[in-house]
Amino acid sequence: MKIGIIGAGLMGSGIAQTVAAAGHDVILSDVDVDRARKGIDGIARQLDRQVKKGALDPARAAAPLARIAPAGDTAAMGDAGMVIEAATENI
Repeated sequence: MKIGIIGAGLMGSGIAQTVAAAGHDVILSDVDVDRARKGIDGIARQLDRQVKKGALDPARAAAPLARIAPAGDTAAMGDAGMVIEAATENI
């Protein structure tokens, strides 16, 4: 199932990592695609730390990253089976 996540901050990125690790494709969206990419970069750093500690095999670390696509808006989520909102509450 494809899952959309609105908000690529700490919480949204954590949800994206967990969902992708469970084998689902993820569209990670934020106010612009650069912020979504920063969220994915944070996920990559977290997975890299786990690999360096020996807690995660490098091949298993790469798989979730391959399942996450950044988006600058929610239009890319049109075919998602579920959307999770984790956006900031700041106006």
